[in-house]
Amino acid sequence: MADEPVFIFPATYHTEADAQLDYAAVKELHSAGVIGTYDAAVVTKDADGQVNVHKREKPTQHGAWTGVAVADVIGHFWNGMSRKDVMELGEMLDEGTAALLIVGKSKLDKELEKAEKEAQ
Repeated sequence: MADEPVFIFPATYHTEADAQLDYAAVKELHSAGVIGTYDAAVVTKDADGQVNVHKREKPTQHGAWTGVAVADVIGHFWNGMSRKDVMELGEMLDEGTAALLIVGKSKLDKELEKAEKEAQ
């Protein structure tokens, strides 16, 4: 359905380790069913100014994304993200810092409905 909630989460961190910790939390939320299909990447900029993309994971390949809006978002951020785009993103980071980028479908509303057994 085209009206499924989609989120885009960009965050910056002082270290790659901090970004990886939040990335692990995202995986846990996905396993718990709070986050549906998603794409994610940790981007770093080293001391030499080199931009690197780590652990780009695409659980979206295991499930079908529905809705034109979702396809457009995913297409723009992942399929359409060229090396130049990644470099420009990395240029915004300070040396030695990291970013976590996530595009996904939220399933929080469905999980809340399941948990709220007494709601009328």
